[in-house]
Amino acid sequence: MYSHAGRLVELERYGLPRSSKLSRATMLHIAEDLDADFVVFGRFSVDGTSLTIESRMLKVSPARLLPALRETGTLDSLMDLHSRLVWRMLSAYVRNYSLSLAEFTKRQRPLRLDAFEHYIRGVLASEDDARLRELREAARLEPEWPNPTSHWGSLFRAARLRFALLWYAKVPKAHDRYVEAFFATGVCRLLLGQPDHAEKCSFRCRRS
Repeated sequence: MYSHAGRLVELERYGLPRSSKLSRATMLHIAEDLDADFVVFGRFSVDGTSLTIESRMLKVSPARLLPALRETGTLDSLMDLHSRLVWRMLSAYVRNYSLSLAEFTKRQRPLRLDAFEHYIRGVLASEDDARLRELREAARLEPEWPNPTSHWGSLFRAARLRFALLWYAKVPKAHDRYVEAFFATGVCRLLLGQPDHAEKCSFRCRRS
């Protein structure tokens, strides 16, 4: 998976603003440059208290637009709708995907909807103050969720390396951003003039 920050770098490289609504041809071209297998995109609509979310997958090689998948529910069931939609994409398009919906749902970390909202607002914010404020609120609402603190660590890395190290250390080994956080720890150690510690981080990342 390419991170949000990584996608923004690609948009900048193509001279596109972050708010651009990309055509399917542009998405396919960028995906080819990134050597990606699929592009996932979609839309949502709200009718009163009812929310409908739709996702589509664009296969890169050979180029093919796969059928749309939709889920509908109440606004406060967004996290459940998201889990069901992701499971349907995986089970439909990943060869030999074996998890049932119940098994897949059980593996997902339950999150407060308001914490997820603040986290997304923080990730998308263009100003550091706004980003930090939203991520702090997400971390307050879900103190055991490592995603906000991981982004928080990235925000402070350049100016406050030692502070960032404390937050990178909070990312558990089982989390999918652990290797990224551990690599960033090595970068911090190197910039702090601790090459021996940085080399250990680099070696462990290569083994991972």
